[in-house]
Amino acid sequence: MKTDKITLQKIFRDILISVLLYTLPVILMLLSFRLTGQRPWKNANNTTINRSR
Repeated sequence: MKTDKITLQKIFRDILISVLLYTLPVILMLLSFRLTGQRPWKNANNTTINRSR
């Protein structure tokens, strides 16, 4: 069964919207790091948790 053109266009549109929604938070986070100059991975606090009972 062949898929019609309108259905393929809707599927493609939905895929693009999904990719945008998944990548938008990452892009915004990287943009905020760039604008503010923050590098959270460079000043990580190495804390240890003492689990003795």
